Amino acid sequence: MSYPLVNGIDYAFMLMDERRNRAYQQAIEEVVQKTPSPLFIIDLGAGTGLLSSMAHKAMTKYSKTGHIYAIESSVKYAEIARRNFEDNGIGCTLITKFSKNVTRGDLNHNATSSSQRRWEPFVTLKKCRSSYET
Repeated sequence: MSYPLVNGIDYAFMLMDERRNRAYQQAIEEVVQKTPSPLFIIDLGAGTGLLSSMAHKAMTKYSKTGHIYAIESSVKYAEIARRNFEDNGIGCTLITKFSKNVTRGDLNHNATSSSQRRWEPFVTLKKCRSSYET
């Protein structure tokens, strides 16, 4: 599969970086395991949906409830993410807009019937990386 360039950069090399991906998976699993349900995860700059998929896998592994939001401004990458989610049975909400334009209304998940929504804990996947970068 050929991935489109975004801002003149080919991000396919990141998708093939096994060391980087293992570090992300480890960080995501650690956060998901330690965070009580319901867990609401936001993947800013979701790209092809790799980290959202990792989060889904971790939530399944640790029997967590909640919801994943994949936010991607590139229409081309959002389409790849959408196909990846559909092909792999990843249940998440894909929002195609710049993260600065995302509103609370975009994050309306209706995960429970409670009229008072518990919005914490929110986990932003891009924040997981700093302690695992090498």
